[in-house]
Amino acid sequence: MHPAELSRQTVAWNGISLQVPTSWYPTVVLDRYLLFAEESGPVCGLKWQATRGRFSPDSLCKKLGRRMPSARFQPWQPPPSWERPLAPCPWYGFQWQGEQVELGERQRGRGILLYLPKEQRTVALQWPNFRDEREQLYLQLLLSLRHHHDQAYIPWQLFDISARLPAAARLREHSFLPGRYSLAFTLASERLALLRFKPAAELLRNSGLGEFGTFLAGPAQLLPVTDPARARWVYSAGGAQAWLRRLRRQPTGIALQLRHYPEHNLILGVHVQGSSAKAAALLDSVLNHYHPG
Repeated sequence: MHPAELSRQTVAWNGISLQVPTSWYPTVVLDRYLLFAEESGPVCGLKWQATRGRFSPDSLCKKLGRRMPSARFQPWQPPPSWERPLAPCPWYGFQWQGEQVELGERQRGRGILLYLPKEQRTVALQWPNFRDEREQLYLQLLLSLRHHHDQAYIPWQLFDISARLPAAARLREHSFLPGRYSLAFTLASERLALLRFKPAAELLRNSGLGEFGTFLAGPAQLLPVTDPARARWVYSAGGAQAWLRRLRRQPTGIALQLRHYPEHNLILGVHVQGSSAKAAALLDSVLNHYHPG
């Protein structure tokens, strides 16, 4: 195995996690699909979904084929060394040749469909431009797969951020733009957003953290600053104002906190909108487990 492939990073996204080489980076991030690439091009696609009833490789391959309408799927027998690690779960090896929608180019590759009966989920791992000398690496990816749907808290780790959220949190939308990441969730009646800004040194060149966060805070008020690396805003509607905001389906409670990590040149933030009674408590719970990855 090439030395560059020995250094690993954890990626955790929407209920699933695995270990990939640090030289790999996500180029496509959807709710339940990740595509990794390296300098030479795409190297690994990962897709997962709930599967009710019987495990049907043929129908699953047809679904994969929607992204590669010209592809021809055929069975593939993995190396003998893979059979024992794969044995506890039903699986199916496949290979294809055709054009992938996300990439706009023709390619060939191999993959594995892995069915997890306990979780009632199927994972599809695809390796575009499969290389025989990487068989051990591909197997290690399979062995590193973890599902977290039956846990009270779910890890989220991608690029340079890491968080742990209640399992009930549902991803609504996400955005990874240069300089700003945003992951938005719903949790019961609350709305939660994880924020990340970079480069912090440039963003804070002419202002403090409190001034920087004003555009995010809305009606929330900045609390007295005791630590220049942290800033917190709180809003709690009461009386007629609370009644009016509920009538307009607006949150009666807002809590926002930003934290500056100079050593990482990052600003991380948590923004909660919901009821006055829950917003601040949820904010603190999430902050304890949100940090640079």
